[in-house]
Amino acid sequence: MDDYDYSALDYDFTVPEQILNFLIAHRHIFAFFSLLVNLFHLIILTRKPMRSSSINILMIGIAACDVSVMHDIIWIKVTTWIPEADNPNRIPDSYLFQLCSVLFNCTRNFLRPLSVWIAAAMALFRFLIVKNAMNSKFDFLSAPHGALVTLAILFIPNFLIEFIYWIRFSLE
Repeated sequence: MDDYDYSALDYDFTVPEQILNFLIAHRHIFAFFSLLVNLFHLIILTRKPMRSSSINILMIGIAACDVSVMHDIIWIKVTTWIPEADNPNRIPDSYLFQLCSVLFNCTRNFLRPLSVWIAAAMALFRFLIVKNAMNSKFDFLSAPHGALVTLAILFIPNFLIEFIYWIRFSLE
């Protein structure tokens, strides 16, 4: 027979849950401002003088990934504003609309982890550049070409993994 009083384990998580629910419900607002900030970063980072550093090239990659992910969050919110979205008797979405939804979902699932990998590569680049500043074998890390090669190396496997996942779906 269990005589333990389990009522003492009943924690009150209402305040954190309310904060989390508020943030989730309004994430499209945060995504909108994040989209504006990242677009501003892209405008600045893509200027000719800024493209001369490998770190800035990697930051362009991170900003481009973040712009796409934030755009997808806003897209999801905008699609909920469509009248009668919850009505089961409504006319189905067009093929183009469904294709865009799948495409945005695919790019979000592909670019969110890619952004993290690019940030990790940028931290590794910074570490190796500072640690081996006097070693000429590591000069390619400072050049934009080294960052572009790294972006390609990170992009291709992530794209193939995501492509293998999404190729099994079909739209009807």
